[in-house]
Amino acid sequence: MRRNIYLITIFTMFVLTNKAQTAFWTENFGTNPVCANVLASAYTSTNGAWTTSLTGTNQTFPNIWYVSATEAGMGVGNCGDGCTSNPTLINRTLHISTNVGDLGAAYLAGIGFNSDIRAQSPTINCSGKSGIVLNFNYIMWGVVNQDYCQIMYSADNGVTWSNLGIPLKHLLFLALVKGYGQHTL
Repeated sequence: MRRNIYLITIFTMFVLTNKAQTAFWTENFGTNPVCANVLASAYTSTNGAWTTSLTGTNQTFPNIWYVSATEAGMGVGNCGDGCTSNPTLINRTLHISTNVGDLGAAYLAGIGFNSDIRAQSPTINCSGKSGIVLNFNYIMWGVVNQDYCQIMYSADNGVTWSNLGIPLKHLLFLALVKGYGQHTL
């Protein structure tokens, strides 16, 4: 059975620490007062350039990764919002949205929209580190048994990939989790 990865997760911050809990790599995607369609594959931070890779077969209109404030980083426990409805929200996030434009955490689902696309950070040098911890804020929901996000890593700079896990979906309609959550590996 083919797995469809829609990757509707929104990441507001990646923090890598070692067992002494000193951050050695952080990405918060910055701020931008312009509410714009910035493709993740065109985003460069002080850490380097982000890229996207096709990981399977995409249908006719696959969803796309963006880095923008159309889904602004609202913090753990807060619901999503963005610069299109509130221009003062300028905290950018990594998120997936439609191929016709960045609508924030909105994406297209169903026939024709299956998306198998991975957003990849710049290389993170973990040499000399042990007990590494990855911590990030996210919000995620979608079609049951189809939409999910895999957290993966590569020890050989992207030649092979290993799955670190799948964060839980937020059950917003059941009010079990409200808005952004936090995931630690």
